[in-house]
Amino acid sequence: MKNRLMIMLLITIPSVLLDQWTKFRATDWALEKVNALGYSLTDAMGQPLVGLDRAIALANNPQIHKSYLNGFFELDYAINLGAWGGLGDALGEPWRTFLLTYLVGFFLVGLSFYIVKQKESAWMTVALSCILAGGIGNFIDRASYGYVVDFMVMGFNVPLRTNIFNIADVVIMIGAGVLLVYYIKESLAERRLAKHRKAE
Repeated sequence: MKNRLMIMLLITIPSVLLDQWTKFRATDWALEKVNALGYSLTDAMGQPLVGLDRAIALANNPQIHKSYLNGFFELDYAINLGAWGGLGDALGEPWRTFLLTYLVGFFLVGLSFYIVKQKESAWMTVALSCILAGGIGNFIDRASYGYVVDFMVMGFNVPLRTNIFNIADVVIMIGAGVLLVYYIKESLAERRLAKHRKAE
């Protein structure tokens, strides 16, 4: 149990810190870009935009963009009111907050307890800890601001491009990949064992 807790903490804490730091840096970069271009982030009354209004203004500015490796990797600034790929962003309140904040929060608490209590291999602990870390990173955004900051895109053209994503999404995908490999490995091991028993 102590080993599983240690693995979970060693993955979760650095991942969440990195995710939050990169989101802050992405927001600062977007603000610096807007200021350098001379755009005004004020409302009709001349008051500075804050919170969601400021985030929407940044996300709707096409000038906040930087491309690397001939367009394979791009930095943008976007906000996501929903889940992966904008899923659920059309939901009205209070359903969006209930499903994507409160329900996800309960799920993450349950997942953390399961990680510590389960008795699968260390790879299962690593996989679930990655999913937990990514979930916490995006949960912090939703609970604090009502939206998630995304800022990276990868790919060659439209069919082969990712949705815009963040570090939390990357960590979740790593966890899902490790989990998939783990289950494939376990399934193959069970098949080999079954064949061995039949041969006897």
